Amino acid sequence: MTFQQSNQLSTASFTPAPVTSTKKRVRMNPTVLVQEFSVQPLTEEGKSELYYTRNDMNNFILGVKDIAYSHQLTQTMSKTDCIREQDNVAVESDGFLRGIELQIYPQRVQNKLIARRALLKYQTYLQTQRTDITPEQKATAMRAASEKLSAWSHLVAKETARLDSLRAYDADYLIPLDDATVKISSYPDVTFTKRE
Repeated sequence: MTFQQSNQLSTASFTPAPVTSTKKRVRMNPTVLVQEFSVQPLTEEGKSELYYTRNDMNNFILGVKDIAYSHQLTQTMSKTDCIREQDNVAVESDGFLRGIELQIYPQRVQNKLIARRALLKYQTYLQTQRTDITPEQKATAMRAASEKLSAWSHLVAKETARLDSLRAYDADYLIPLDDATVKISSYPDVTFTKRE
């Protein structure tokens, strides 16, 4: 075999096959195939093992409320005259309060409602009073207002995430962590005045 023959053979073997475009279509079959199989009905004992009853759910809710109430009592009893900035972050070492922060820290719920209400009022104001600006400018204004109103929640979430990572990985965490706490100012930074 000569060089030209081997070159032709090698180029012939590496040329891609022509691409044929076949349109695939989706269609629904007019008939439905149903496969039946027999299942033993669940007994009351089997149901109680697989599912929570309404009574179980009520006990869970009461347990959460009891934990939240007892935590708030200990917080108010141990507070001094000064208000701690970190009162909205669970600082317990084992993190057993994770997931029920809204019941434990009512200021979080209050701030969430204030921010939502303020954003809705600002949106109404932009739509009704500010007809002189473009929709892009309105969207930019809404974004800026949302960032400003959610800044406090963002800081609380950052501190909670920092504490979660410290709890989860502790000494095994290979990425160096900043041990300094996130400074959380009181919310809101501006004062609200009630219109008469």
